[in-house]
Amino acid sequence: MTTLLKLKITVSAILSFAVATLLTFLTTDAQELKQQDKKTVLIVPINGEIDSSQSALVRRCISIAKSKKVDMVIFEIDTPGGRIDYMSIISTDIMSLGNNMPTVAFIRPLGESVIPGAVSAGALVSMSCKRIYMYPGTVIGAATPVMVGAGGAAAIPESYENKIISAARASFGSVAYTNGYPKSLAIAMVDPDIEVFEVTIDGKKLYLTRQEIEKYQQEGKSFEVPQYPVKEKGKPLTATAVDAFNYGIATKVINSREEIYKDYGFTNPIEIREEITWSEGLAGFITSPGISMLLLAIGIMGLWITLKMGAFGIATGVSIFCFALLFFGGYLSGLAEAPEILLVVVGIILIALEIFVIPGTGIPAILGVIFTFAGLIFIMLPGGIRIPDFEKEPWMAKDIMSAIGEVLVGFVVSLMGFLTIVRFLPNVPLFNKLVLKTELVTEGGYTAAVSGEAGLTSKVGIVVTSLRPAGKVEIDGKTIDAVADGEFINKGESVKVIQVEGTRVVVARQAS
Repeated sequence: MTTLLKLKITVSAILSFAVATLLTFLTTDAQELKQQDKKTVLIVPINGEIDSSQSALVRRCISIAKSKKVDMVIFEIDTPGGRIDYMSIISTDIMSLGNNMPTVAFIRPLGESVIPGAVSAGALVSMSCKRIYMYPGTVIGAATPVMVGAGGAAAIPESYENKIISAARASFGSVAYTNGYPKSLAIAMVDPDIEVFEVTIDGKKLYLTRQEIEKYQQEGKSFEVPQYPVKEKGKPLTATAVDAFNYGIATKVINSREEIYKDYGFTNPIEIREEITWSEGLAGFITSPGISMLLLAIGIMGLWITLKMGAFGIATGVSIFCFALLFFGGYLSGLAEAPEILLVVVGIILIALEIFVIPGTGIPAILGVIFTFAGLIFIMLPGGIRIPDFEKEPWMAKDIMSAIGEVLVGFVVSLMGFLTIVRFLPNVPLFNKLVLKTELVTEGGYTAAVSGEAGLTSKVGIVVTSLRPAGKVEIDGKTIDAVADGEFINKGESVKVIQVEGTRVVVARQAS
């Protein structure tokens, strides 16, 4: 083999290696660029009744969307509706994304509803998104407010109906107008008493009420008014998927998310599906009326016991735990924010000051009770600490009364529980300091006084920690445990030992 031939072979090998290496890098870079170009879509199911768990899920997902980690949010909706306050919270959260993030409502069967669709509150949640897509056979609308009680859904009392329907009309109309849906049809989902006609003005199809038609006619517009409305009086609008498409409510009737991606130019996007977490499910459980009332009652009873004993103990811990659960549930569902929680905490601190630092004044305790109760009421209301606009939110009057009722019932139940403990459980170790024993006998485990306590009878001392009824007193320079005889005695007062049985010292207020 000649030197020239060897050189040619070597050069060819080097060039081949270089080309192969370059192709490898180009292929890798192309794959990485392709991966980087992929869009990310967040999928949020709203399945079943709209409650605090759903509200917590949506709020968390909106936070993810605002962090710019996704390119689109799709809300898959199949709901019969739910509470107005949670509907309002979810709608506001979705609308807060504005035009910065594509939001899509995909109304499709998710297995919970007999007739799949976005019914009642679900209709407003859907229209809070920029586009609505519907699966064949689904519906949207039927959003006339109703009251739900133990016996199920019922009509709203007539005296209250006009106000709440007026407010709901305003909410539906405002959201529809903002996102480009037919405003009159959105209002017709709420108000059964309006008619809506389909007319064509200047080549544009519009949906108008009789009042709106008259307004256009007064402006000199000439158009034909159909004999029959698309929505008659007597019932709220419920639109099928095909009707919603024809009305301009739904963008398309589709069978899968891929058709949404095609409209937005997304190719095989990365899908992130969020579900209700255990903590959000727990929040829904905690904020249900029966559970929240029970936690409230136990929490307040713990405060009663702490006040009575004049010291922190197991009851205090149980009380703090119950209130913490209430805060947790309210915060996740969007009902409780920092100000309401702070109000309760400040109230409890003021009560503690009355017990341990400045007993007898009464002012910290009164303020503490007011702050605590006000905070608990606000925690159960949407929107936090504010003066509600009853014209725009007439349901807030009912919500406020309901919250006050829950707190008062919790207060009464806790007081009854506390009195039961004081009356029937004086010998249980956990509660035996809550009451004064009327008799100390050997059968009860008591023996005659021993050592120094035997000589304390009739001696005078100073209260070191308030006796409620148990506490500490100082006698002859020695601090001992003592129990007041039938009344609370504040720190600093003079007392006299009236009885000593075993290690139990009973004192009474020293007459001045």
